[in-house]
Amino acid sequence: LKGEILGGNNSDVRAMLLSAQIHENKGNMRAAYAIYEYLAEHYKQAKIQIDKKILPYHADSLYHATRSSFGMGDLITSQYHGLDFLKLYPGHKYEPSVQSMLLEYLFRASEFERCIEIAENIEPKLAKGTPQHDLCLFVRGGSYFFVARFKDAVEPLGQHVETYPKSPFRAEVTYYNASNQVKMLEWANAAKLLDAWLDEYKENPLRPLALLDRAICHYAINELPETLAKIDLLEAKHKDHMVYPRALNLRGDVLTAGGKIEEAEVAYLTAKKLAEEQGDYATAAESIAQLIATEVSLEKYEESAKFYDEFINNHAGHYLEPQAVANALPALITVKRGDEGLEKMEQMIIRLGSQKDADLEKAVNTYATNFIENYKDSGGAERLIERLK
Repeated sequence: LKGEILGGNNSDVRAMLLSAQIHENKGNMRAAYAIYEYLAEHYKQAKIQIDKKILPYHADSLYHATRSSFGMGDLITSQYHGLDFLKLYPGHKYEPSVQSMLLEYLFRASEFERCIEIAENIEPKLAKGTPQHDLCLFVRGGSYFFVARFKDAVEPLGQHVETYPKSPFRAEVTYYNASNQVKMLEWANAAKLLDAWLDEYKENPLRPLALLDRAICHYAINELPETLAKIDLLEAKHKDHMVYPRALNLRGDVLTAGGKIEEAEVAYLTAKKLAEEQGDYATAAESIAQLIATEVSLEKYEESAKFYDEFINNHAGHYLEPQAVANALPALITVKRGDEGLEKMEQMIIRLGSQKDADLEKAVNTYATNFIENYKDSGGAERLIERLK
């Protein structure tokens, strides 16, 4: 008798399932989940008669526990039941649905490579127009975006925008679709999409990112006043956002382009301080690289050399390192560290020589000009010729 109760007879399971379905129909998903979870945990050997066949029901219980907890927005609980399902019942008819429900949890946890693997596998198995396909397409496109596979992201993001205008992910996917165009340097298309997004979503958490993207589009086509206007909007309401230091770096670039070097210095210094406080060392590295050149323009050579040392010590290997070294050469020569700087520049030229589309000619010309300057009192041009032999 004990075994029969633990296993769950047909009437036991049917009664509980009927109760769960009634709760679902009334919109009480939490009560329905409690029943499905109880069945999954305590009736693992349960069987039920379907079409005159007595069939195991545990897989169904786990599926409904996954589905109902997902419906409540409890992604951690949904993950717990979903992973259990996938482990116990590979190849089950509900496998694609369970995998799709796990996708949002993995996406929010930034497990983008895993998301891509799952989404590419299950998307062909999901019916278009369903919530599962909506989610899967969103996650696939969003994951491509976050791992910098921007060309791959174009198709799923664009398809989602066209196919699911009422999706719960609409604000996110339309932003990723617009920002993806920024990453691909498609300025005109990106600007159009971002303007539409900013008009529609006035209070969305992604708004600071969209404002910065729109500012970048302005800057890319030399619309400098418009660039500053977007940065001002971001600054007015979102100074505490993690993207603000990047906006300050862009402000510094605009001010530099306008010849306002002292104001640019303030922007870069503030960006560096805030980025370091946030632990955003990539943005801080960009600030330091710009400060090296800014201090040279202001003839603050000792300060420029200090920023050079900070960059080399803390950000070696950063994509801006060749630029930082090149910009620091006038300062290093002035403070009698020219030999050191030129040796470092030689290393950068070798590094650039192995990179596709690197401006090697510019780097060599910068090296040559500064080499001659460093050795101007001892036959700089002749020594350069000997050095290059």
